[in-house]
Parts: sequence; C-alpha cells; structure tokens
Amino acid sequence: MSAVLIFGASQNVGFHLARILRLQGKTVYACLRSPEARSKLEELGVEVRMGDAMNPDSLAGVFNGLPAGIRVVSTLGGRNEKGWADSTGNINLVARAEESPAKRFILVTSIGCGEMGPHMSDRARQAFGHVIAEKTKAEEYLRASRLDYTIIRPGGLLNDVASGDGILVREPAIHGMISREDVAHLIAEILKSSKTSRQVFACVDRHKCRCEKPFTPYRI
Repeated sequence: MSAVLIFGASQNVGFHLARILRLQGKTVYACLRSPEARSKLEELGVEVRMGDAMNPDSLAGVFNGLPAGIRVVSTLGGRNEKGWADSTGNINLVARAEESPAKRFILVTSIGCGEMGPHMSDRARQAFGHVIAEKTKAEEYLRASRLDYTIIRPGGLLNDVASGDGILVREPAIHGMISREDVAHLIAEILKSSKTSRQVFACVDRHKCRCEKPFTPYRI
C-alpha cells in the first residue's frame, strides 16, 4: 500500500486511522485546518500539512509533491460559516484529488445516505435528514469522478475501545452502532484491498446491529 493522506485526522475516526497506519509502518500525511492537533500527529510520525477543505485555493499546497498513487481518506463533516464540510468540503477534496497523484479516495459518510434513505426511521430523518442529504451530495460527486473510490457509511458512532467486531455490509436496510476505532480498523483493511474498489458499504458492529432483511458481512 502506498502513502495515505487523511482529512479529518485531528480527532475521532481520522486520528485512530492515522495511529493504526503508523503502527503498520505506513507513510501518513494529514491535512489540518487549525494547528491544535499538529503536535500529537507529529508525535506519531505523521507529516502535517495545513489547509482548509472549504477553501479550495488552500488545497494546492496540501496535494503538492505527494507520492504517486497516494490514497486519500476523508472523514470530514460538520458545518461552519463557509457551509457544509459534509458536501462542499468533500466535493472540493475530490475535485483537487482528481488533479493530483491520488490513486484512490475513501469517503466516510453515514448510514442513511443514498439508497439507504428509504430505510431511515421518521425520527432519524427528522433529526439527521439534512446532514444525510449533504453527505449524499459528496457521495454522488465522488461516484461520478474519475477516481477509484470506496464509500463507507458507519452507523451510530461510539467512543468505545475497538472490539474487532466491525463488519462491512451492502444491504441498505441495515442499522446499528459501531465504535470509531473499529471504523478506522476497517478503513485500514479497505486500503489494502482492491476488492472494495468502486463499492459502497455500511459498517456496523456485528453485535450492535439490526436488519429487517437477511445480510452477509462482506469479506475484504
């Protein structure tokens, strides 16, 4: 596996992923919008570059000089005065990645996006429907791009220590929870596998999920 550039590495899934990849001896770059997390990433041996996904002009330096075939992972989400990182920020990253040496783009969104939408409960749709709509825009842009991609849709995210029970599922009716650290471990495995190319998965903990239809965990 070649080097990896992570957007969203300051915390949560992105930080866990940076740590896991460095423990595996992989070359890891991280883009940060603010410097607060810089020291803890550099202590892991991550090369930090400053940039803002909501400001496309700032991304040129982030992608400049990266090794050929680098993989890009985005766990970005949220909203600020510039708009939605879930949609606009990730779309800006995909557009820049298409012009870069990047070989593959892994996008982390959420259960409920795309074809999973009809399976959301009314309560979930009222609470999160607007965010899901923004994330779906980014998914659609990535799928229409020239990049090789994998889209990961985690269930409800927990701060629990990794259980090793995270699974990938292609059945759109699935619901469930999963720890952030387990999501990061699944992404690390996806980065090694060509079997997940141009595919979309939900990811949940096998012991914390439910589904009205039969499903089989996907073997990477």
